[in-house]
Parts: sequence; C-alpha cells; structure tokens
Amino acid sequence: MRKIVIITGVLLLIAAPVMGATEYEYVTLDYPGALKTSLVSVNDSGHIIGDYWNEYSSLPTGGFYYNGLNFIQIHYPGSDSTRMIDINNSGVIIGYYELAGEQHGFIYEDSNYTNFDSPSGETILIGINDSSKIIGRVSQGYVSKAFLKVGYFYNETAFYDSGFHGIA
Repeated sequence: MRKIVIITGVLLLIAAPVMGATEYEYVTLDYPGALKTSLVSVNDSGHIIGDYWNEYSSLPTGGFYYNGLNFIQIHYPGSDSTRMIDINNSGVIIGYYELAGEQHGFIYEDSNYTNFDSPSGETILIGINDSSKIIGRVSQGYVSKAFLKVGYFYNETAFYDSGFHGIA
C-alpha cells in the first residue's frame, strides 16, 4: 500500500504542471496581398498596428491598423514609406514616414494624420502612453537627442505644442 501512495504522489507532482498549463491559440495575421507582415504593437482592446511590404526592401510599403475584423491601411500621404510604432488605449497611433530619405514623425487619430516634426532635424517617435505623452528622438547628422513631448491638442487646422522637453 505504501508503494502505491508514493508512486501516486510522484505521478501527481509530475502531472500537476501539465494539468495547470495555459493553452494558447496561435493565429496568423497577414496584411492582404502583402509579401511580408510585421506586427508592432497591441493595446488593451486587442487592436493591433503593424507594417507590411509589397516588395523586397528594407523599408515597409506602409502600415496598418487591425481592429479584430478589418485592416485599415495607414500610409502617410505623399510619403515613400510609412512605419507604425505604437498605439495607446485611446487608439492614437504614432509612427514615422520617409520622404526623400528623411524621417518625419506623425500622429494618426480618427482617420486624420498630423505631422509631428521638430524644427531641429529628423524626428522619430518611439512611444505614446494613455496620457498622450510621446517620447522620441531628433537627429541631425550623427547627433541624436531624445525628447519627451507632454500633451498635444488641436485647434481646427493648427497643431499646438503644449510642452517639448529635450533630454541631452
């Protein structure tokens, strides 16, 4: 009887991690017609942003927003390439685009694009939180400086800076 109890106890110790293991479902998510798709960020609602390529290149063709049902193309108007970076829980998306070899930041909100450039040089946005604080970097040649952008707001057609703090 004692041998049966010991063997049963050992089997329970071995089986316990397997019995409590979390199962995951893996699905593929490919932008329609693209050669390559890269997922970049997801918010708490499960909305995903990413990049897609229609040709073999180091630069993506454009970006997309996926709401769980539909893909929405995001390509900064007139740009050579658009790259997605982050999405917050309000659905505000940040990214950057390339035009004639230079990088420029942008905000995408409610189907509207807002250019987000520093007058000091090329601007790449890196992250946005739920308070709309944005971090990024500005580059001039081989010199880059980080920044924290505290808030932004619109007045119909104008973009106003409510706080730009450079970090050396």
